[in-house]
Amino acid sequence: MNENQPKKFLTLESKFGDFKFYLDKNLDILDLKHREIKKIHETTEDLSNIKDIDLSGNKLKEIPQFIGKLLNINKLNLGDNLIKIFPTFILNLTSLKTLDLQWNPLENLPETIDKLKSLEYLDLNHTQLENLPETIGNLTSLKRLWIDYSNLTSLPEGIDNLKNLRRLSLFYNNLSKLPESIGNLVSLKNLFLGNNQLINLPNTIGNLDSLKHLNLFNNFLEVLPESIGNLTNLKILVLSKNNLKELPDTLSNLTSLQELYLEENPLILKGKTPTNKTIQILKKRGVKVEL
Repeated sequence: MNENQPKKFLTLESKFGDFKFYLDKNLDILDLKHREIKKIHETTEDLSNIKDIDLSGNKLKEIPQFIGKLLNINKLNLGDNLIKIFPTFILNLTSLKTLDLQWNPLENLPETIDKLKSLEYLDLNHTQLENLPETIGNLTSLKRLWIDYSNLTSLPEGIDNLKNLRRLSLFYNNLSKLPESIGNLVSLKNLFLGNNQLINLPNTIGNLDSLKHLNLFNNFLEVLPESIGNLTNLKILVLSKNNLKELPDTLSNLTSLQELYLEENPLILKGKTPTNKTIQILKKRGVKVEL
């Protein structure tokens, strides 16, 4: 670039007034996090080299449409803003691998979310989402999905197409049941369902034979399915604060189990009950059991 050529810049609005943010000519990371930005003006600057944008921790209610034209972006962080409506032009970013929308008052995802075919990491923690579109199951590259501290009441059956999903975190929602199709998440290693309203689990939970950590803390579970004994790779099982009175015998089949948390359940442990026998078997095997 010629020294006399004008430098690239973006015009930003913040509570301190408007200002220009100058851009290096070979800029590939646009870092504007935590700057109290309320608005980013549209621009015709050539920003096609940018691969990573971080706009987190601002006051943005919407983002500029030029971002939807930056087709080389693989990481976009919009967390901790004021975005209520999903900006659909993001769906043009077919190379996007990481999308962070946590801590936004986001209410819905578009049915066309499945255009983000390359997406591997999706963070929707602390949003206002009550449901997910069926099409989320078409994000077949997805490896990690976080939707903690939201308002989900159900999961779509189509979630079973997420064959590469390794982590599914749904702490602090309003889920009362899980779809049978959840048992098809064959790559899942971590499933976090604490602080929901689950009364039971589908039998298909036993098909998750890659699972290593299952957290069901603070639900309303009264029984566990016998199929839970099929989770032979499970290392940590958290069942604290439920309504369990007994445990299935098959729990003793969890040969990889290292930690079992059962605090604050009305378990019947006196005498030679099946539950007591199962717990003793696990303890003898060296499993850490918290009662």
